[in-house]
Amino acid sequence: MPELPKFYPVWVDAENTRVYGIDNDDEGTLWFTGGLPALQHYRPKSGTIDTIPIPENHGGSQCLWVKDKVYILPQTHPRITVYHVSDDRVSQVDKPFPEANLWYGHADRERGLLYLPERSRPCLVVWDVADDRGALFPYPEAGRLPSIRQVDWPERLEVFPVPGDTDGASRRVYFDPE
Repeated sequence: MPELPKFYPVWVDAENTRVYGIDNDDEGTLWFTGGLPALQHYRPKSGTIDTIPIPENHGGSQCLWVKDKVYILPQTHPRITVYHVSDDRVSQVDKPFPEANLWYGHADRERGLLYLPERSRPCLVVWDVADDRGALFPYPEAGRLPSIRQVDWPERLEVFPVPGDTDGASRRVYFDPE
């Protein structure tokens, strides 16, 4: 059996005590928030942490770092909070529809798109970080699946569970960014 990695607890003097989804940037520093109106930026190499004030109504379920921005997903709040790293500026942008329930997501490999599954209905928000605009993609209806031998499954496919299926079976959809 391979040797398991060793973990070491580290004291981090963060204001947010209930930490939600964390993301890291290309330098290995961590971005996170929680219930308080503060974005935390932790640098593990130096052990330093910065606190950036953000609006009270941020929602703050997950942080997603992309290039020069940190997106703070709003849960059910009407706007997405964005921290512009090089400008040291906070802004908010409208969600594709105000009642969107956006708690979590992830970036594509190039960090140019965010994939944000909507928790209350069967759809996916694909967010273009250059334009700060999202497109809505409804999930297809459940149906008969093709034979696995008839489908070309490219590695670029993004997999998302479908919320609200009532038949007890878990259903997934596959989104092809191309």
